[in-house]
Amino acid sequence: MNPPGLLARPALPQHDRERFSRARVCPLSANSGLMQCSKVFDHFVGAGEQSWRHGAKRKTATRRSLRNPIEWVATTADQFTLSGMILRHVGSNALCQRNVFLRTLLFGILVLAGGVSAPSRADSAPLSASAERALKPKDSFKECEQCPEMVMVPAGSFTMSSPQSEPKHEPFEGPQHLVTISRPFAVGRFAVTFDEWDACVADGGCNGYKPNDQGWGRGRLPVINVSWNDAKAYVAWLSRKTGKSYRLLSEAEREYITRAGTTTPFWWGSSISPQQANYNGNYVFNSGLKGEYRQKTVPVESFAPNPWGLYQVHGNVMEWAEDCWNDNYRGAPTDGSAWTSGNCNSHVLRGGAWDSRPQFLRSADRRWDISLRRFTIIGFRVGRTLVPNPDPLWSRSLPPGRILEDFGRDVSVAGSRSCPRRVCDALNAPLCRAPSRSVALAP
Repeated sequence: MNPPGLLARPALPQHDRERFSRARVCPLSANSGLMQCSKVFDHFVGAGEQSWRHGAKRKTATRRSLRNPIEWVATTADQFTLSGMILRHVGSNALCQRNVFLRTLLFGILVLAGGVSAPSRADSAPLSASAERALKPKDSFKECEQCPEMVMVPAGSFTMSSPQSEPKHEPFEGPQHLVTISRPFAVGRFAVTFDEWDACVADGGCNGYKPNDQGWGRGRLPVINVSWNDAKAYVAWLSRKTGKSYRLLSEAEREYITRAGTTTPFWWGSSISPQQANYNGNYVFNSGLKGEYRQKTVPVESFAPNPWGLYQVHGNVMEWAEDCWNDNYRGAPTDGSAWTSGNCNSHVLRGGAWDSRPQFLRSADRRWDISLRRFTIIGFRVGRTLVPNPDPLWSRSLPPGRILEDFGRDVSVAGSRSCPRRVCDALNAPLCRAPSRSVALAP
């Protein structure tokens, strides 16, 4: 039985279970003085197996890493930063170390032989609840062939809006306030494309509306000439088709995913050029450079993604948010939810567009339009609510990566019989109660 907490080990098919059970060479005796090394190994390999099953790494990476089986587990279970850690967890007993090594090696061979399945992350089928709970920040998925590609973003806190000292700051961007998003959610890697919109229409959704593409083309260009009501019709169709909770992003979520942990006017820094985004390059911002004014949209894959793997959070098309328009943030929600009171005949637009001056692409910039407006500069991006993960590690609002670093880098074997509460909580206590060892954070 594996220690609970962190990631629940998924059930293997019967034939895999039988093959893997024959690899049990490290005894489960609590009197062995080995800190129940088999349980520790099962816990880590179970996590690696789950990460593999949900597409964290491809087979090519596994073949390359098999030269060092311990490192292979670190590769597949990268959320634990396991390189060299398993042996530290089981202590210095040579027999247990040797057995763990052999079992790790055999598990890698089973994967290469096809004994453990490894589906692609682009399975294009609705995620199960367990698959949702196994998602890590920046993992991606699609739930139908023509559905948007979604990326999981972490929970966290950020300061919304810009300081008054930021160039081109406007009064309706304030006051600055702390927003805490307590649960991870998923967001479209790209703005919704014409291909994705046309799939909705072909399937009987989106009220049968076919937006004009202005002669620029359809395909992987962002859909334009869609109103807030049109965007709501699309997410309603997507929710019906997948059975999942698709929606528009709140304004707070839209700024959160734009910043991706940064505090500068743009995710890459304090200035902008037309080599970084699609906008009116005849204008400059904060000592930036003039450049090309393309006068139309470009494909959604253009330009570099932000640190969370999201494209064109600045420029190309402005994106509808769920929120009603309010002239400032006084009274705004601080939990990341949409503000659904105020002027609800108009809704928030974020991100700037192909014809915008550069200051309108800033992370904090906010605009609005009437909910019925269809225009060549307006599109949208979708969000998706995820199944809550009961694991205490994922329920804490810490900076991205902090939780993983706490467990993967700093946990070590200690000689005492007690350990800090946060470690016991992380491991759900059983390893802390092992008869001859306990787990504690290294100083």
